[in-house]
Amino acid sequence: PSVRVQVHLIAGRVNSYISGQMGVHSTRVDTLPQCFVAYPSTPAARAETVEQAIEIVAATGVVRIKGWRSLFPGGRPIISRIFEEIRDCRCFIADLTGLNPNVLFELGYAVARRKRVWILLDAAIEKAKLDFDRLQLFTTVGYHGSSNSETIVRAFFEDQPYADDTSLFNDLLDRTKTVPHPTLLYLKAQTETQASNRLTRKVTAAQVASIIDDPAESANQPLSWYVNRVESASAVVCHLLSSEHSNWQLANAKQAFVAGMAQGLGTPVLMLAHEPYSPPLDYRDLLRTHETAAKAETIFDEWFSPLVEAIRKRQANVEY
Repeated sequence: PSVRVQVHLIAGRVNSYISGQMGVHSTRVDTLPQCFVAYPSTPAARAETVEQAIEIVAATGVVRIKGWRSLFPGGRPIISRIFEEIRDCRCFIADLTGLNPNVLFELGYAVARRKRVWILLDAAIEKAKLDFDRLQLFTTVGYHGSSNSETIVRAFFEDQPYADDTSLFNDLLDRTKTVPHPTLLYLKAQTETQASNRLTRKVTAAQVASIIDDPAESANQPLSWYVNRVESASAVVCHLLSSEHSNWQLANAKQAFVAGMAQGLGTPVLMLAHEPYSPPLDYRDLLRTHETAAKAETIFDEWFSPLVEAIRKRQANVEY
C-alpha cells in the first residue's frame, strides 16, 4: 500500500489502542524493524510519558520497540546490554529532555554506529528547552517537542524513522578530506582550572599530533566538527567539571556525547572529572576522578603511554 494508506491504517490502530478498543496486534516479531528508546528516569512524569508511548507503539505491531528499563542483564553490566540493543536496532530514539548524561552517551554511541536517530524533547519544560538551546549541539537536528504520549506516537508514525537507513553520522561526515593523520582529540573542561591547563600542556607536548577543543577559543563547535574529529582521532580525552562547578551538568553534556561516539567507533577514550563527581551508570567504568592537577596528569600518563607506540606506527603508515 502507499505511504498515505499505511499511515492511515497505523493511525487507526493507534486510536483504537488509546481508546481501549484494541489489544496487542499480532504479527511475526522477527520480521519487524527494531527500535530502542533512551530516556531519563527523572522527572518521573516524563519517564511515564515516554514509557506509555513505547507501550502504544509496541501494541500496533508495526515495530519491535523497547526502552532501557526492560533490560535485565542478569549479572552483566547494563551498558553492555544497552550497547547490544543499539547495535541490533534500526532506529534509536533519544529523549533529550533534561540532557541526561546516560542518554547523551548512548546517543553518541548510536550516532557512531550509523543508526537512524529520532530525537524527542519536552519543549514545554522551560529549563529543558533553555538548556537544549544553550548546548547548541543538536539545534540543527530536527526533534519533536511533544509533551504527551499520544502526540509522540503520532509523530513517530508520521515520520516513520524505522523505515529508512538515514545516518546522521554519514550525513555529517566530510568525505572530501584526505586520509587523516592520527591525532589525540582533547575536549577541555568548560572552566579553565589548574588541572585543565596542565593537561593541555601535557597533550600539546605529547608525541602525537593533537586537536584541542578549547571553550575559551570557541564556545560552540558545530555537531559536524565533532563527528569528523572523533572519526579521525586515534584517542579521545574528555575532561569534565565537578558537581560543585557552576552549570556543570550543561558543561559536561557535550563530553558525554563525544565519549559515546568514541566508544561506538572503538576509539580509546579517557573520561576525567574533577572531584567531587558521581559518574553516571553508563560510563562509570570509563571515568576517573582527580582531586589535584598532579593526579590528573598521572591518570593521563598511565592511560596514554601504552597507546603512543601504536599511534606513532599508524602515523608512519599514513605518511608512507
